[in-house]
Amino acid sequence: MISRSLFGKTSNGENVYLYELNNSYLRLKASAYGAAIVALIVKDRKNNDCDVVLGYDNVISYEQQNSYIGCIVGRCCNRIKNAEFVLMGKKYILSRNEGHNHLHGGFSGFNKKLWQANILDDNSLKLTYISADKEEGYPGRLVVSVIYTIRKNKLFIDYEAKSTKDTICNLTNHTYFNLNGYNEGNMLDNEIQIFADEFSEDGKDFLPTGRILPVMNTPMDLRKKQFIGKNIASEYYQIKNANGYNVNYIIKKRKNSHIVHFATAYSVKSGIILKAYTDMPCCEFYTGSYLDGNAVGKDNVPIRNYSGFCLEPQFAPNAVNMPMFIKPILKRNKNYKSRTIYELIVKK
Repeated sequence: MISRSLFGKTSNGENVYLYELNNSYLRLKASAYGAAIVALIVKDRKNNDCDVVLGYDNVISYEQQNSYIGCIVGRCCNRIKNAEFVLMGKKYILSRNEGHNHLHGGFSGFNKKLWQANILDDNSLKLTYISADKEEGYPGRLVVSVIYTIRKNKLFIDYEAKSTKDTICNLTNHTYFNLNGYNEGNMLDNEIQIFADEFSEDGKDFLPTGRILPVMNTPMDLRKKQFIGKNIASEYYQIKNANGYNVNYIIKKRKNSHIVHFATAYSVKSGIILKAYTDMPCCEFYTGSYLDGNAVGKDNVPIRNYSGFCLEPQFAPNAVNMPMFIKPILKRNKNYKSRTIYELIVKK
């Protein structure tokens, strides 16, 4: 079933509602502001409720944050070099909200928007936003929706979009997980396994250099499960530069499979296993190294470095400008569709 409660008012005085999806396995709380996942609650091995995502207790905190916690990010997530791209021979200039570059949709991306909510049934919530032509510099009026569905122990995130002009579209959810529980300190003792043979090398600005490198014989190799903290202080350039993992992994596809199991995480403490699936070509694995402790999350818990990790299925960073990547181009009046699934299992 789905219930609704007032989550607060925006700084402009708009009412924002919090929606709770609930079955005997999972409880999901989602806000119409930023289409944010606010809580994801599962029973741990001791049969206690365990909320495994970072979040805030009120909408004002979501307005003020700059870490995208729990939100849908777009129109194009991740970075675009020099905040520009060429499409059908025309050059587009986007807002430069990270130095000379464009990050996560701009100064007021989808994470800063109030979405229209529609309860589809007892298990599904649809949130819709209409992005105007030229918003943050993007061409085309884009109607975008995200549908959150819980079925037994799985959370389905389905993205849909359609534009009036050729544009780019690259949507993801920026939830931070801590399988010990959001209020249990850092997640460096969570185990991680990412089924990727390659990653894209980054420069100092976290933009791909164009080189696709093998993970083998590097601390980027997460094909066998290990604690997230094992190599978090490595001198390996890409880890040292990001003070942790902030890396685009190339997801290994299987024949005749659209949805791929690309990652598994596990908490020895809670017994909670997270399995992640997607139909996207890449995943950004981020270990929250820029969560500076200045923000206070749910129940007044400080959000500090390594409080949570992100598994963000998406097209590669700056893919629109790089020939080695699948480009996130959405043609006029064509449908954008993508699915991410998070499965939560408890190991007794």
